Amino acid sequence: MTLSNTKLEMIRRLIRRQLIGPLGKILDTLKAADLSEIMVKLTPEEQRIVLTTLHLSGKAGELLAELPEKNLREILGGVNDALLHKILTQVQADDAAMLLEHVDRVRAFEVLERLPSMISEKIEEIMRYPHDTAGSMMNTGFLEFYEATTAREALESLREYTRDTNDPIYSLYVMDETHKLMGVISIRALALAQPEDPLEEIMDRDPVVVDAFASTEEAARLITKYDLVSLPVVDESFALVGIIMVDDMIDTIMESMADEAYLMQGVTEQDRLETPVLRSVRSRLPWMAVNLLTAFVASSVVGLFEKSIAQVVALATFMPIVAGLGGNTGTQSLAVTIRALALGELERAEALRAVFRQVMVAILIGSIIGVSTGLIAYGWRGSPVLGLVIASSMLINMTIAGLVGSGVPLLLKAVGQDPAMGGGVLVTAVTDSLGFLAFLGIATMFIGYL
Repeated sequence: MTLSNTKLEMIRRLIRRQLIGPLGKILDTLKAADLSEIMVKLTPEEQRIVLTTLHLSGKAGELLAELPEKNLREILGGVNDALLHKILTQVQADDAAMLLEHVDRVRAFEVLERLPSMISEKIEEIMRYPHDTAGSMMNTGFLEFYEATTAREALESLREYTRDTNDPIYSLYVMDETHKLMGVISIRALALAQPEDPLEEIMDRDPVVVDAFASTEEAARLITKYDLVSLPVVDESFALVGIIMVDDMIDTIMESMADEAYLMQGVTEQDRLETPVLRSVRSRLPWMAVNLLTAFVASSVVGLFEKSIAQVVALATFMPIVAGLGGNTGTQSLAVTIRALALGELERAEALRAVFRQVMVAILIGSIIGVSTGLIAYGWRGSPVLGLVIASSMLINMTIAGLVGSGVPLLLKAVGQDPAMGGGVLVTAVTDSLGFLAFLGIATMFIGYL
């Protein structure tokens, strides 16, 4: 039995015996990420008891923030309004806004109405931003000062602030009278400054920031590019409205990577192992229909050369090799291009240059692999012409694969679609059909020498 299952059985036993004191001690020893794995295996009544116990130590919100979104709505549905109200007062505003997104809208409004105005205003500030924007992920709790504040005064305020919160603090923010962000100071820079130094002399006057309505992908790109632990969020007037912490962004980055992997294969992010069978079928069937259609196209291409295949049966042996290598080349170019788009490394002006580079890579790889395969075919079948046919067709197909693999995501982005959407399916369809056409077409031209 794994450690997780051992803890699960222990928690269930304590709940059955109504030993709340020992239960609280066990729960306090578990990290929220570990407890979330146990939480999803409990019954709704057991989940309610665990949350009620955790809220006494102020850790219920931390646990809920770690739960997978697919379980959160169901678990919160089993929590009464009184307990939900208490939990929301124990978490940061961004976590509270995230939790309220997973309850009924009317219920969320009613719970917000009963919260202290200082808390509800911060939550409502975050909730006014659309989902998947930087503003929807930000935390509105941060330390801000005027430029004339001294390092000594800032340190005193920092000490006082940390007495009342366990939130990590990495930077201080300097404003002018209109709340416009003037600069950022790291805790290290503050600690090394002379006590009487004004903050305007030690601050970074050109901080990396993100607009509140920018996408979460843009925020993730900035955090990754500049190795940030916190990212200031500003409005249209450059006023600071919140900050995004790197730990809040990690989950978004991981989910984005998983979503892209799903979309490349024509699978939606809602399709999981535990998804109902009929829902998975409805989700996958459209792309399977596309696959079926492209398979018929590839088959029809092969059908055009039935006489050639009948004359030289060896052609059938090498057909999967030509198509398969082309598909791999296209998928590699596709992955590289999608990654560059996701990280913001590829601007529109550089699109043609990026496609050209991927085509050149494909040509070089196609030349090496094509010649190698041609030599193998010559040694195996004893036909130099067959080797030349295979080498040239592989070069052609892999070149096309590099073009399609890098071009498809750019085209999808240009028409406002997700660059990863069904890319793998489309690339494979093109490389199969054109690979067969190139190989069998060239073979037919030289059929008398094979």
